[in-house]
Amino acid sequence: MRKPGRASHRGAAAILVLAVALPACAQVPRPAPTDAKEKRVNGLVLGTFPQERTFLPGESLRVETVLENTGATPIEVENPEGPSPFRYELLRAEDRQVVMTLAEIMRDERRTRDIPMERFFPPVLLQPRQRMSRDEDLADFLNQDIPPGKYLLRAKYPYEEPTSESALAPLTILAPNYESFSSAVCERLQVLTTVFAHRRTDGAVLILQRDSFADPRENVFFERLKLDPGPPVSVATAIDAVNAGNGRWFAWLRAGAFQAAVGWGNRVIVKPPSVAVGSSSARLLSPGFQIDLGVAMFGVLDRRGGKLILRTIRASAQGLAPLWQGELGADAATDVRWNYRPETGATVAWRDPASGLIHRARFDTAGKVVEAPGAVNRAPAIAWDLPPLGEPVIQLVGQDADKKFRYAVIKPGPLEKPRDLPPLENITAWAFCPANANPVTLVAIADGKIWSTAPQRPAWDAITEARNPAYLHAFSPRGKTCWAEWVEQGAGIRRIPLRPGEPQ
Repeated sequence: MRKPGRASHRGAAAILVLAVALPACAQVPRPAPTDAKEKRVNGLVLGTFPQERTFLPGESLRVETVLENTGATPIEVENPEGPSPFRYELLRAEDRQVVMTLAEIMRDERRTRDIPMERFFPPVLLQPRQRMSRDEDLADFLNQDIPPGKYLLRAKYPYEEPTSESALAPLTILAPNYESFSSAVCERLQVLTTVFAHRRTDGAVLILQRDSFADPRENVFFERLKLDPGPPVSVATAIDAVNAGNGRWFAWLRAGAFQAAVGWGNRVIVKPPSVAVGSSSARLLSPGFQIDLGVAMFGVLDRRGGKLILRTIRASAQGLAPLWQGELGADAATDVRWNYRPETGATVAWRDPASGLIHRARFDTAGKVVEAPGAVNRAPAIAWDLPPLGEPVIQLVGQDADKKFRYAVIKPGPLEKPRDLPPLENITAWAFCPANANPVTLVAIADGKIWSTAPQRPAWDAITEARNPAYLHAFSPRGKTCWAEWVEQGAGIRRIPLRPGEPQ
């Protein structure tokens, strides 16, 4: 493992490094008192201070870590321009057992595929009454959510064979309450983009957003907005249908009022005023699409005259405006999904709950009907999917007279012969990797576990345990490894690669 002071592959965490001289009377600020004191050597004092006391799993967790020379002579320390020399330990508050070790070097070793050219950062002298401070995001050092609970944080210096350690600083990871969740792969950038709404215990709603690159477990959520207590909030992220520039659009809908904003880095850069889009029962489609430079399109479903109406909204820095609307079918339609292609327009599909048939309609980029609503299958479907980008291929699972699962793909051209799937009892949710994934992979929730299989396989593979899973989502960046993603209410978001025949 590389030592601090040598080359470092910098990740996404923003780091502020500075060294300032202190007045003789100045002291390093202390965290809330615990009975564990800091350990100092030769007058070198270390302190670490979370910028907040409470965080959600996966949320940005920034700390300021300060190294001060309280002695009478200069002390040689790691160069502040180099990689972080600190190692952090997260302890359970109840028994003070270390449950996680975090460090920038550990993150960089995990993320770096190619060894970068080595750079050397020579040590520097920390003068008496001088301090070195770093602003670090500990959540960015991880590729997993910290489970909810009360913790104590300790910093150690240097990374290897530490001689100084900080007093324990308390922090709490809250149990999340996911009111709405939207996650999709932006194939153009090979990014998994996610937005969720968290309902706080005081009734307020927080909206958090996250983009990840390469490994979808990496990167952190940033809080974008806090909404006052009120009706339920639904959210939708937007994915790039074209090269749409910097920033990520996301939208939320509450009681018929629609609003959207652009998140970039750790801030919101555009937030037009809200607009009314329908009744209080209107629904937001997930995801939306970034269709031009700085422009997004979102979809809202509402009822009118016994029919289900799709209204599309254009979002830009100039404001929110209607684009086009189309009639889908009976207002009882469920599981509505859509696909967008810049050259041809939108394909919308939905399931009729009475017949179990999948219906489809197509609209050009101006909203003109290209294909009138109509059923695309003859037998009831128990599960189905339509990818948001690329070829609008519908995947579905039905059951024959003997209750055997049959997998089918519906796309332009001759119908493919359905293929058998192995049996599995008590399935409560399904998810499909894109039809172009190799191999085609199906995911299911059953009996508190995540399972995966593929057509013609003899059995399902139990991938992992899952506690109260919801919002199951399967995706395949680059059409290769299939991943499963799901929410565990009160715990966090989990993501895991699926390799049939190789349980994780």
